[in-house]
Amino acid sequence: MTSTPDLPPLLAMRGIVKRFPGVTALSGVSLSLRAGELLALVGENGAGKSTLMKILGGACPPDEGQIFLDGSPVSLSEVRAGVSFMALRGEILGFAGLVVSGRTELMQAIFGATRALGGTMTLAGEPYAPRTTRDAIDRGVCLAPEDRKRHGLVLPMTVVENASLPGLARFARAFWLDRAAERRAARAEVDRLRIKTPTLDQRSVNLSGGNQQKVVLGKWLSMGPRVLLLDEPTRGIDVGAKAEIYRHMAALAAEGITLLMVSSDMEEVLGMSDRVVVMHERRITGVLPREGLTLQRVAALMTGSARGAEGDVESAVTA
Repeated sequence: MTSTPDLPPLLAMRGIVKRFPGVTALSGVSLSLRAGELLALVGENGAGKSTLMKILGGACPPDEGQIFLDGSPVSLSEVRAGVSFMALRGEILGFAGLVVSGRTELMQAIFGATRALGGTMTLAGEPYAPRTTRDAIDRGVCLAPEDRKRHGLVLPMTVVENASLPGLARFARAFWLDRAAERRAARAEVDRLRIKTPTLDQRSVNLSGGNQQKVVLGKWLSMGPRVLLLDEPTRGIDVGAKAEIYRHMAALAAEGITLLMVSSDMEEVLGMSDRVVVMHERRITGVLPREGLTLQRVAALMTGSARGAEGDVESAVTA
């Protein structure tokens, strides 16, 4: 594609800053795009590419900076869009879509990390409206986030400390913690998930990516979840670790845990999902059964060039 360099930018971002608790995701990012130009945005995992696109798509407001369209400053407010789906007990329900399709935001709303702007959810037939992540955890809904290093683990902490963090109250004994019980619980998950660590006191930062992801899973499995939300569960890990994660996912589904999996890996979506929810511009464009599931059908729904669903489904998460 060709652009017209003598014309002003069609789109410009100037000095964009975005901070999350404990980390600055974007620090003074600027870019411009002219009509007819194709701009590639590249960088390693955690560089801030997705965050920048979410800001540009209106899903995430910047803390500082301005966005210009045709030379005029604009404010991209949050897009309000309703989605409806049902997940079944013991099902792996995949979510496919482009980066700014709203999949991660949906998982965060289900987990109580962000407030839903409208609609209703049910869990096992009962109303479900988490105001905080603790509300969700107490109801058995847990999230393994997209960025495990920033939001899934406290990297300087040990394996046992990360594994027990969500449920420390279980080990409280009046004015002290039962460290022996804490270590037994952590050891059970290390053995269950075959986490490769020389000791429970190994700092999580020193583990491989695959084993870090297993620690994230282990801390939630120790809580006895009913619904496990997996946002990019195998991103940045090697092929062998991926295969292990897939085996664990299948085993958890067989135990009756409902898994909602967001993934940008189409082979992963097609291979692991019992059904696939496809999203485009924060709306569901189709819910596809495993039978007849093809990359072509998913791609058409992801880009908005086709629509198709199994029929109306209620706004519910059923486990």
